This record gives sequence, C-alpha cells and structure tokens, in this order.
Amino acid sequence: MTKADKVLVILLRYLLGIPGLFALVGVFMPLSWMVATHRWLGLGEMPTGPVVEYLARSVSAFYALLGAVFLVMASDLERYRLLLRFFGVAFALLGIVFTGVDLLAGMPWWWTAFEGPSGLLVGALVFYLARPVHREALPSKKRATHPPKTRCGALSILAEGAYSVARRHCHRRVGGVSPFQTCLGGAAGGPACRGQAPMMPWTE
Repeated sequence: MTKADKVLVILLRYLLGIPGLFALVGVFMPLSWMVATHRWLGLGEMPTGPVVEYLARSVSAFYALLGAVFLVMASDLERYRLLLRFFGVAFALLGIVFTGVDLLAGMPWWWTAFEGPSGLLVGALVFYLARPVHREALPSKKRATHPPKTRCGALSILAEGAYSVARRHCHRRVGGVSPFQTCLGGAAGGPACRGQAPMMPWTE
C-alpha cells in the first residue's frame, strides 16, 4: 500500500465513513430534539409539518448509508478505485452546488463554509489520492540479452554429432537390442533408442 493509499484510507474511514454513521441518530431522534437543536444552532424556530420531518430523517438516513459505503470502499481500494474517482468528482461538484444553495437560502456563514468549499476540497483530494498507480517491478540487475554460453561448447557439439550418427544405426539390432541402446544403457533401462535423447552432463 502506497502512502497515498494510506492517507486515502484514513480520509475515507475517519472523515467520511464513521462520522457519516452518526447521522443515524437523526433518523430516530424525537421531533422535539430536532426543534431544540435547530434553535440551539441559531437557525430560529424549526418549521413543523410532515415534509420537514420527512426530509430531516430521510437525509440523515442517506448520509448514514453514504458513510457505510465509504467504509466498504476503504476496505478494498484496488477494487473500488474507479468508483472512488467518481465519488471524488461528484463531491467536488456537489460542493459547488451546495455553496450556491446555501447562499440563496441564507444559511449561516459557518454552515456554508463547512458544506460548500470543504466538499469541493474533499472531493478533489479523494479524486487525486485514488488515482491508479502503475507498479512496475524493475530488475535490480540488467539481464544479458544473449543466451548464456554452455560449458565445454566444443565437446558438446562433438557429443551431439556422435549421437546423431549413432541414431542412424538405431534400427540395426543385435540379439534384439540395438548397439546404440547397448552403449547408452538402453538394455539396462536407459533411454529408449527412439525416445528422448540421453541427458549429457556437459549439456545441462
């Protein structure tokens, strides 16, 4: 795992994944707690109605699901690298969109700064850290481009020539055993005349 992958895992787990799971609290939070939290944040009185409660709880569930997805992707970067790149672009674009939405809605400056520019920064960072890395193992030593020289080259050539000559007389048998098989150990369980060539120690 590269340094960029380690930073990406930390980002996915501890900045996006685990904090996103805490949004589950908003799914089951009593409505009175939501009203009190809305007032404590300085946003005034929270509007009441089915749509407001539905949006508060469903958005919380969506953020919790997104946090779980980030934890899954952090467990296997190689498998989800392309998906992480997509999420990086999507987060960056959402950061720009949320900035405009927050400004039009009149949200507090700290809310806009946390949701807009930070989303753009995190998205760009995820996109950069999730870039594919080509790991090409370079040899420590430059290998020879020509085949290695055999030991006793001249002797090996002579032995192969003698073997070729002997094969021509392979079908001449004396007492059921060819002279070639006899001299090469065929009668004693050596390599067959018409089979593979015997292994010469100097040609290994």
